[in-house]
Formats: sequence, C-alpha cells, structure tokens
Amino acid sequence: MRIDRSHMDNAVEAYRAQGKEPQTPNRKKKTPTEDQVILSREAKELQAATDGKGRIARVKSLIEKGQYRVDSKLVAEKMIQRALEKERM
Repeated sequence: MRIDRSHMDNAVEAYRAQGKEPQTPNRKKKTPTEDQVILSREAKELQAATDGKGRIARVKSLIEKGQYRVDSKLVAEKMIQRALEKERM
C-alpha cells in the first residue's frame, strides 16, 4: 500500500475531529509503569529456608557469647500447647 500526503492529511483531520492532536513518535509520552516482583512458591520456600539459616547463625553466635536468653514463660506455653495438641490426636 502506498501512503501519500493526502492519506496523512486525512489521518490528521481524523485526530482533529476528535479534539486530539497527532503525536509524532519523537514526542510520544511514556506512561510510567510500576515494577512488580512476584515470587513463585519454590522461591518463597527457598527464602524461608535461607532466613531460617540466618536466624540459626544469630542464635548460635549469641549462645557462644553467653548472651542468649530463654523466655521460660514462652517455653512453658509452647510445651503446654504441644501436649494439648497430642491429646487431641
């Protein structure tokens, strides 16, 4: 298909009829897009495992320094919770 000046004039008129000016490719405005990161189930599992290893290393370091403190109330609550769960089975 051959495009000559009359075809371009018709296109310009169509834009003007809609109240819009045609934009040249050089002046085309880009709309900003928002980047997203979506992790797969496997990636989330790997991340959880990696975070757990970091936590283990921190606790181990605190134990070696003699700075690790155990909350006896939390330990007792967890023991009771697990005992009740076993009873239900």
